Amino acid sequence: MEPLEITDEDYIKWPNGGGWVHKTATVHKRAFISKYSTVEEKAIVGRKVFINSYSTIYPNYIVADNTIIGSFTEIGQGTILGRNNNIGSYVDIGASSRTEFGVQIGESSHIGSGAYLYKGTILGCRVEVKDHVKLWSYITVGDGCYIGSKTEIGSSTTVGEGVYIADSCDCGYVLIHSYTRIGKETQLGLKTCPVKTSNELKQDTETTPAKDKHNPTKHTKLVIGAHNWIGDYCIIKELSLFSASVWVGDRTEIGSGAKIQHGCRISDRVWIDEQCFLGKFTNIGEHSELWGYNEIGDYTTLEGHVVFNVLAGAASYVKINAGAKLEKEVYVGSYAEIKDNSYLPAGMIIPQHYTVKAVAGELIKPTDDER
Repeated sequence: MEPLEITDEDYIKWPNGGGWVHKTATVHKRAFISKYSTVEEKAIVGRKVFINSYSTIYPNYIVADNTIIGSFTEIGQGTILGRNNNIGSYVDIGASSRTEFGVQIGESSHIGSGAYLYKGTILGCRVEVKDHVKLWSYITVGDGCYIGSKTEIGSSTTVGEGVYIADSCDCGYVLIHSYTRIGKETQLGLKTCPVKTSNELKQDTETTPAKDKHNPTKHTKLVIGAHNWIGDYCIIKELSLFSASVWVGDRTEIGSGAKIQHGCRISDRVWIDEQCFLGKFTNIGEHSELWGYNEIGDYTTLEGHVVFNVLAGAASYVKINAGAKLEKEVYVGSYAEIKDNSYLPAGMIIPQHYTVKAVAGELIKPTDDER
């Protein structure tokens, strides 16, 4: 290798590519630094690293071997890149950081063009971040995750291993459990937790098998479909399934194994226990409670403060007004309507097409006009 040409007292012109390297930086002789790119002080650049034109590597940066960095990319102070990474063009990785809390990216990851990764963000190995993604500060993303294009994830979010987030999602300050799949154009509100506790998260990430790259949902524990809106402070347990266009209000909790069909609207402060099923276009009012193994049919409306106990069920086109309480083993047939402040004892079966008035557990037989 020819002697390095010193152009001023601080920088040298790198012979392999013509870029500028600070004299305190450590660069492997087989690294390629293109013309108009700069490696700042105390940065470390490994073997077979390729830095394209007009990119800037800020101080105290470490990039391991066999990594490609695109053009017009800025990598901030304190950032650490593992081996075999591919960073696109016009990417901002912690460029605004002026502290030692830079971005960390594991091995064999891909960052698409136009992505922004802010300070303190940590990406595991084999993470794929598509184009124009914005990851705010202090985000942690586990191994094997996929983050679709034009997705934005809020500060202090934790994403478990093997999570699949489709395009154009908006995730607030949330905790996303391992092996979750979130459909495109879904919004998760502030401090929503579509997972379990952080301790359970740690246990599952150690015991759950790796996701099959050819079948992203093979080991998925939670599926949230496209075009959903999930409010603030919600908890959605593992093994739940959300179809498309579901709306979930604030402070709602949905148990494991629940199935929410498309077009459902769940209001604020609703409790849905394990293994519940909600048919399509079902509306659940505020402060309602659905306990285990309930099945709510299509186009059913449960107005506020309704309680369904274990094994209760409601079929299609049912309307149950505020204050109703259905205990276990109750079945409500199609087109039935239950009036306000109703109470139905265990084992009661209501015929189809009836309007039912029930007060203090007594069933009032409907008149001919009400049938």
